Amino acid sequence: MDSFPYTIRPIDPEKDAEKIAKLIRSSFRPWFDYDNIEYLNQLEREGKKALLHPLWTKLMGFPYNLSGVVCTDQDKIAGVINTYPFYLNERKCCLIANVCTEPEYRNRGIAAHMILEVENMQRKQGTYGLYLQARTETADTVKMYRNRGFSVTDFRKTWIYPAKKQVQQVIQTEYRIGNIPVTEKPLLESMFQVRYPRSILWNLDYKDELFDTSLITKINRFFSLTHDCLYRIINPEGDTKLWYSIQHLRENLAQLWVVPNKSTTETEMKQSLKAILRSWNSKKPLKLDTPAADSDDIYKSVGFTLQQTLAWMWKRL
Repeated sequence: MDSFPYTIRPIDPEKDAEKIAKLIRSSFRPWFDYDNIEYLNQLEREGKKALLHPLWTKLMGFPYNLSGVVCTDQDKIAGVINTYPFYLNERKCCLIANVCTEPEYRNRGIAAHMILEVENMQRKQGTYGLYLQARTETADTVKMYRNRGFSVTDFRKTWIYPAKKQVQQVIQTEYRIGNIPVTEKPLLESMFQVRYPRSILWNLDYKDELFDTSLITKINRFFSLTHDCLYRIINPEGDTKLWYSIQHLRENLAQLWVVPNKSTTETEMKQSLKAILRSWNSKKPLKLDTPAADSDDIYKSVGFTLQQTLAWMWKRL
């Protein structure tokens, strides 16, 4: 450890933003959606401005609150880790994200040293546990985290349905969309917590009123344009096969929540998704999170593209 030839220090947002944005973009571009790329582009632009006009930036403040650490080789940033604090069950936790190093600096222990520094920093701040998401196609990365004491809590897949204007298929199904009866709400809530457990998927945008199907809530959602109310998908016989909601999280992306009924088959799941997509007339792409055990054919057959498979991992400090 003492022979480590590089320096690890906290991120200086104004000084490091431009270089950090370039490093993260080059490392993770294949897995980023439009919003990720746009954020990094903006971060790079603001970083350039901060370097050109340091006094003005000091006066007005830097618009991005970057936290974490960088590993430097003199003036060159060789690696970075971003940290995002959050609270889970009233305990202070921290997400580790964007762990990456420049290609010429890989396999030199930089990532392990940065993680150790983050652990020490977070431990001093009273953080209960660290969370992270590791792509399963990078087996060595998952192994590294396991060796550092992280354990896998779940495997999840992220799917993307492109904007409507990009889809040329005609979606046909006899399934229809309907409102949720009051009698179904208890079953829906219990199944939702199983499919989207808050304990591991805390980063999804849960809303306290997510299960509220009252008229007032529907009106509020309509005017806020942030959340479509929950609906059910009904087969020709009138049976509920799936519940869903669409959350407009950001300007260029929407989150789709789907909860299939216990008796729903793969074929019925496909027909239910087709009913949802047939009604989707926005130019935003849809993002869908699913358990890794779900059949890929269900989502691919209706036009979704697999973005990534993630191992959700955590470590108690």
